[in-house]
Amino acid sequence: MHLTNHLEDLTVVLKPDFKFQRSLIIETVIDCARSLHTKSTVYATLTGLLNAADSDIGGEIVEAAHRELQGAFEDHAPMAIRGLTRFFCGLMSARTIACSSVVELLERLLDAREGGEDETVQGESGQAKPLARADWFAVVVMDALVLCGKELAAEAPEALAGLLASLDEQAARRRPLRDIGPLLLPYGAATAPDEFVEHFDALHTIVTTMREDGGWSSPPMVDSMDALIGDADADEADEMQVDEMGRDVRVSVLRRRERRLADLVAKGMDDAAIGQAEAEVAEARVELDDARRHKKETLANLFAGACGLLGAHEAAAKGASGMPRFLEWYRMTLGRTLALGRRYASEFSLDTVEIVVEGNGVSESVRDLVFTPLRQVQAYTG
Repeated sequence: MHLTNHLEDLTVVLKPDFKFQRSLIIETVIDCARSLHTKSTVYATLTGLLNAADSDIGGEIVEAAHRELQGAFEDHAPMAIRGLTRFFCGLMSARTIACSSVVELLERLLDAREGGEDETVQGESGQAKPLARADWFAVVVMDALVLCGKELAAEAPEALAGLLASLDEQAARRRPLRDIGPLLLPYGAATAPDEFVEHFDALHTIVTTMREDGGWSSPPMVDSMDALIGDADADEADEMQVDEMGRDVRVSVLRRRERRLADLVAKGMDDAAIGQAEAEVAEARVELDDARRHKKETLANLFAGACGLLGAHEAAAKGASGMPRFLEWYRMTLGRTLALGRRYASEFSLDTVEIVVEGNGVSESVRDLVFTPLRQVQAYTG
């Protein structure tokens, strides 16, 4: 009750500032929705109240959220994607966007990972996509359904059933990390079954339980939206493109600069501003190429050196009777090498690095210790 009163009071306080502080109000709501995931319903409700007071500002918040979410997909910003998806679900409950818009968003998230059954899945383009991507998109959808499942059950039961069927199929066909990528577990292959529950499994259990209780019950954060907001009209949100996701931070910088350049051109800005933006795009491209080249060279040299040390110890251990094979430094070197490989698995060619290591005369047994688990990670994450 207190939260509801605070939101209503805040709306009254903000209303006189719509004209003079409009941009600040919109940016603040979006920043909070993107970052404060546990309060998604609160900021969505505030948006609903603002929309009831002035439909224009409500529409502008929805447009800004759409742009931010699209940018988050292009920049591969997982936390922003999660927060803004939750926010859109809250906007539906707050009668600010139509139920069909949220259904379409969740369906597109699942479409981005649908397809095959084994190491990869096929997207709409027919291109193979890694299982990690399939699991991640499914997790985002399940996280959203915890918030909006009750609303969808009432307004779009067939669409909800379709989403749940897709999630059940994903749960049935996926394989646990223990089998396909044990290096990604907290303690690697030594992680006991009762020490760790995968995020997918945890959320699927929650969603299944909420579905089976018959009402998608969850503790409300605010009073009834109908009583609070009334019969405000809900608009259709624009279509979201979720197929393109960046992987590298510098790729994200480049894309942001390209978007800024496109905006300047669309607005008809002067040649000086456009020229400056073009120079910044060119600079970002050079930096991206340089970073990729130096990273590949550094990782190849690092793996060659680490594997050489491991191979030298192995050779010495065979020739020294009674010398323990797995000394502390040996385990530490192997662990740190695998950790670096896991961290940058998608940013270098494992085949190229292994060729360099093999060319330095490192034994096959050491190469297997290092590259077999990394190949599993790369097959899973792509």
